[in-house]
Amino acid sequence: MSGPVIPMFSAPSPQEREALDITAGYLKRAGTEAATRLMGVPSIDTGKAELIESLRNEMRESAALCECLIDLFDGWGDDARRSPR
Repeated sequence: MSGPVIPMFSAPSPQEREALDITAGYLKRAGTEAATRLMGVPSIDTGKAELIESLRNEMRESAALCECLIDLFDGWGDDARRSPR
């Protein structure tokens, strides 16, 4: 195959891009806070620790997804700003 490769879906609007950026920042901060609190409680119940750890990991992965979407469309030209065909 040759020719330009464009995403399967349209780029986020400027407002959506800003929301992705804000969300990524919050999720990274919240995930870090969860990890810090987990380390500060040596006698935490194993089930609670696993739940907090899972939540922390999901927050970090969600933040990474938001950042990936921003990076993906920042690298595409105007073609990606249009709706997919």
